[in-house]
Amino acid sequence: RVGPDAIKAQYERDWAQTEAASLKYKSPMISKAGSAAVVFTEATITTRVEGKETEFPLRITGALENRGGKWLFSQLHASMPASGQDEGRSFPLE
Repeated sequence: RVGPDAIKAQYERDWAQTEAASLKYKSPMISKAGSAAVVFTEATITTRVEGKETEFPLRITGALENRGGKWLFSQLHASMPASGQDEGRSFPLE
């Protein structure tokens, strides 16, 4: 999504579809240079939708800028590893 209104609409839709959710980060890495920073972390997200709890891995990367003393995301991306891709494999088999 691009722009605050589109991002807000996406999050509102996502959270409206879940009864509960939690996110556990695994060893976040942050690199800063002047007024810019990048962040990467693997995470596990747990959700409950229609009474069913599901847990899945997530990868998160982001770029931040320090504007007026506040660190703001200028880019944020989250994705899930390819299904059917075994640990240590470069490509999924299915």
